[in-house]
Amino acid sequence: LGADAASATASPKSPAPPCAARHLRLAHAAVPDALTLAWTAQEENCTFSVRYRQANSSAAWRDAPAPAEPATYSLADLCGGAALQHFQPPGYFYEATLASLEASQPTAPVMYEYEVSPSVSPSMAPSMAPSAGQFAAPPKPGALPTDFVAYMDMGEPTDAEPNAPGAGLVAAAARALLDDGASYIVHVGDLSYARGYAAVWETWMDLIEPLSSRAPYMAGMGNHECNWPTDAWRPEWSDMGEDSGGECCVPAVHRFRHMPAAPPANALPARRASNRGGGNSPQVRLEAPPAALAPKSPRKAPRRKAAPPPANPPYWYSFERGGVHTFVLSTEHDWTAGSPQMAWLEADLAAVDRSRTPWLIGSGHRPAYTSYDTARGVGTQTVSQYLRPALEPALRKHRVDVMLYGHIHAYERSCPLAEYVCVGAEDPESETVRLANGTVHLTVGAGGHALTKQSTFKQQYWSAAHALQFGVGRLTALNATHARWRWYGVDQDSGTPTEADARWIVRDAVGRNRAPY
Repeated sequence: LGADAASATASPKSPAPPCAARHLRLAHAAVPDALTLAWTAQEENCTFSVRYRQANSSAAWRDAPAPAEPATYSLADLCGGAALQHFQPPGYFYEATLASLEASQPTAPVMYEYEVSPSVSPSMAPSMAPSAGQFAAPPKPGALPTDFVAYMDMGEPTDAEPNAPGAGLVAAAARALLDDGASYIVHVGDLSYARGYAAVWETWMDLIEPLSSRAPYMAGMGNHECNWPTDAWRPEWSDMGEDSGGECCVPAVHRFRHMPAAPPANALPARRASNRGGGNSPQVRLEAPPAALAPKSPRKAPRRKAAPPPANPPYWYSFERGGVHTFVLSTEHDWTAGSPQMAWLEADLAAVDRSRTPWLIGSGHRPAYTSYDTARGVGTQTVSQYLRPALEPALRKHRVDVMLYGHIHAYERSCPLAEYVCVGAEDPESETVRLANGTVHLTVGAGGHALTKQSTFKQQYWSAAHALQFGVGRLTALNATHARWRWYGVDQDSGTPTEADARWIVRDAVGRNRAPY
């Protein structure tokens, strides 16, 4: 695969007209035959029409429902530091749903084109060209293969420091992988590295728009989006500092508020009466009927189900594409036992139908397993030591196949792990890893920001591969038992992605909630 790194390097653009739709970004929706489209405009009082149709066809355009009310944030919403000193009005964030899409087939993607057109009054400006893009419709639920790209810790290369020399290279490599058939991108944490400098968000959104306008860009939160001394959750053993520059999640959350807010997979909807005001209706005791009136085979009154714990996107949420169920966590919010996030995770995983979505993938920013120890104070290893026992029960109970992380600006792949022990088997000759009910942990934090220092690497017993080079990962779930994992290192001179680590990941076929062993 080749890639033109220069074509993906961000550079400041001339100011857009007030109602121009810019920074187009797609995301998976709460239902499998839809995508959500988000965009930014400089003004609040803009009205937009969104239409879409199958590409390269004579099909009539279909109108999307009217966009949701736009959202924005102000200086008063930020927490301090550079975010207050370098604030710029961010514009307004809009979104619309592209629904009832015809499903793509494994060998024949169904391509759609779309347009976002502002309705501009004659007093403001003459007619404006619509913002437009194309995408491949999602496949039917359970369809395989499913193919996606993953990287974390990106930034943008025109940052004045500059601290993200590889961001343009990685964006170009991701674009090449989308050209080669990958269908979406997972980027959980350390997105723009704006750290309070509002202008950096603009150039980073410019950088990813060639990706996010054509494929779902599934984002999550990291320390450089959220950490600030006023955080509600700041355990004494953590290394949480002032990494957001005073943004305290606000700019990132507004730009990616369109991540799916679906209930846990396959969960039955809660009855309205039992979920009013966020609580559960009291159970009503019924008097036993007189024996003469009792039916011969009395039926027990059905128990009302409590509403499942809600997702909280873009902090924690899940989505499905084809045969892969993916959950996203926030390692910057409480993930200890009994927390809302972990209660949601348990409900989400318990509801997954493995006969329909056999592959179960998770992602969070900070790694539960890492051979690097880079942070100040207590260090990254200490945080990982607390995160591992918090995650392991869910990973084991629900047989999670792969976990993806960032935070460490390097690449690392573990053996299949279960309760800190290598399980399964790896055959380097056939490039095969058998999970044996373990989880492969992958750090893909070499997404563009300055690489971690090699001196901080202390190889752990479970570490099967590592590299200190910019790059992107790609996972292709081919069928219910075999997936191909590839990590591409990106050459800093040519921008060409080259396969540097590859394994077949093999799992046992199982039914809905049946343990394989």
